[in-house]
Amino acid sequence: MRCEVCKEWAVGAGRTTVTLQRGGTTVTFHDVPTRVCRACGDASLEGRIALHLMTMADRKAGHHVAPLRRQSTG
Repeated sequence: MRCEVCKEWAVGAGRTTVTLQRGGTTVTFHDVPTRVCRACGDASLEGRIALHLMTMADRKAGHHVAPLRRQSTG
């Protein structure tokens, strides 16, 4: 896979730590699956993983999380 930052073909599977802040609460997730560029070190999360972590952080901080609803297109 090609890196969005350095454009090298060096992206592979990896693990990282993600820290999110919600109000006065800091939530840290360890050993999160990610894509890491072996050339420049940039790490990126898949959208579904990022959404899951944000939802979990909101719940941990006591924020109300409304369920996502798909919009019909027709």
